[in-house]
Amino acid sequence: MKIFRSICLTFILSLFSASTVLAQTLIRDSIVLEIEPRLPEHTLSHFQVDSVVDLRNVHNPRLLGIKGTKQLIIVPVDLEILTEVPLAELVKNAFTVSRASEGQSLTLALHNFELSSRSGFPFRNRYTIHARVTVTSRSDVQRPPSKGELVFDSNMKTGMFKDSPKKGYELAFAKWLTELRRSLIDAVGYMHDDSKEPPYNYRSAVMDHPWMQLNASGCVSLLNEGYLIDGSLYFVYPETRQTFLEHAGTIRYRHQDRFDSIEFGLANLVMNHRISRRTMVQFRSNLFFGFNRWQDMGTVKHKLQDVLIADLSLSESIHYYPQHVRTPVLGLGLLQGVRYIHSPGFRIEYGILFHIGIRL
Repeated sequence: MKIFRSICLTFILSLFSASTVLAQTLIRDSIVLEIEPRLPEHTLSHFQVDSVVDLRNVHNPRLLGIKGTKQLIIVPVDLEILTEVPLAELVKNAFTVSRASEGQSLTLALHNFELSSRSGFPFRNRYTIHARVTVTSRSDVQRPPSKGELVFDSNMKTGMFKDSPKKGYELAFAKWLTELRRSLIDAVGYMHDDSKEPPYNYRSAVMDHPWMQLNASGCVSLLNEGYLIDGSLYFVYPETRQTFLEHAGTIRYRHQDRFDSIEFGLANLVMNHRISRRTMVQFRSNLFFGFNRWQDMGTVKHKLQDVLIADLSLSESIHYYPQHVRTPVLGLGLLQGVRYIHSPGFRIEYGILFHIGIRL
């Protein structure tokens, strides 16, 4: 019996060791998308795309993105999402028509293209494309070329059990092509006549705009009882619409008369609405869970459950927040919330908040 137990133990340890080795070995796999890129001919009368160049820093011109997944539960796999032909050729083919095209001639340069996915609720998958495309247009030989760039945050939601990831990626790419065509029509009109309104996702290529930016921010809220200090650090893509959402990881320090707390954000959502190129209003919802340190332990007997705290807060603020640049960020607003600790129960709180941060 001892020999049998020893054999079983050795076998289990061997499996664990093998699993550890496999978990440290990265396997590469791929999904090849089948995309029919051609757009309807009648939509292309505003311009013609003469050439598309790929300026992305990637090892494979067919690469759209990389998704981390696992095989056999523990083995990490890099899943490459590929097209059948290079991305630049695929985009060029989407704007190629059999008849002679009319309108302005365009040259497109693909600087960034990132395709990603994540599971949502309820039972939904979300496929996202973040892209940056430089557009150069020349209407005639006497006029110097005009240049701008378009940024995209294109989303496609599919049913978790209805469509395969491959189908979801294909639908997301097809939607992005449609958005690219629509944006190009508006951008060409603005580049030809700057008295017109440019599309919101268009920005001048004269300045060197940053791509993905690091957003570091701190917020001090003065409450009816004590104060809060919130800290956030997360990456953001360029703005592509006037109202947009951000998911911010947040940690909170709370100081009250009888206790201090460290709280960790479980669900943090930021909705921004831009008023002008320098200002925006911001709405935040935060759900926290954390731990208390009571200052009156010597005089008051607390229950074990009182070490825990749950906190839901909402805030509305206005910010100095210049668009498309590296900048400091300042804000002022109001906060409302409710916290729960076992013995004291629910407490409503409110206050004024001061926001300071930087976007790099």
